Amino acid sequence: MWTQEKFRQLLECKPQGRRGIVVSNRQPYIFNLFDGETKCTVPAGGVTSAIDPLMQATSGTWIAHGAGDADSSVVDLDNKVMVPPDAPTYAQRLVWLTEEEEHCYYSGFSNEALWPLCHNAHVEPIFDPHDWEIYQVVNQKFAEAVLHEIDGQPAAVFVQDYHLALLSRYLRNVEPDITIGQFWHKKYWTAFWETTFWASTLGFMVRTSLTRSLKT
Repeated sequence: MWTQEKFRQLLECKPQGRRGIVVSNRQPYIFNLFDGETKCTVPAGGVTSAIDPLMQATSGTWIAHGAGDADSSVVDLDNKVMVPPDAPTYAQRLVWLTEEEEHCYYSGFSNEALWPLCHNAHVEPIFDPHDWEIYQVVNQKFAEAVLHEIDGQPAAVFVQDYHLALLSRYLRNVEPDITIGQFWHKKYWTAFWETTFWASTLGFMVRTSLTRSLKT
């Protein structure tokens, strides 16, 4: 069962010479322009509040979609910026998406198809072939960012949530020996079971999801 201690062990991998990488859709630090001045904000939500303290303690790199309108002005040539701004301890690496990619991958396939299924919601999922195509493209973009970051070196990669359900597979196809932890925040959908085979460790939001996965 996924626990905070197991997550910490995944990130605290320096003695084994592995780099710690976190990958999520949402970035922990967003840079936006306010009255012509660049300011940093921390998004509300459990992902940042839970993982950011561990990243600050263990360093490494957090890879996420760059959604701030001033993000591009603060990153270096590798699309990275050290965070937190006041006392930098780890790198935030951003992935850039077009408006179409963001809409189809996030609002489309993730929220209109996967979200209802993962929640067992009484809402009919919408499967749009174009959304699915873009979802794969975006997951590949994230994979390329991770692979560039680790540069063929040993690494431990933590993948957050259903937005990046294909990422473990894409990474494993290129780097078969890296350690991958995949956390499934929503209720588990057995039709996506195949995608989780590529992870080294699986984590679920609720125990019933773990039970269902073991019976699949």
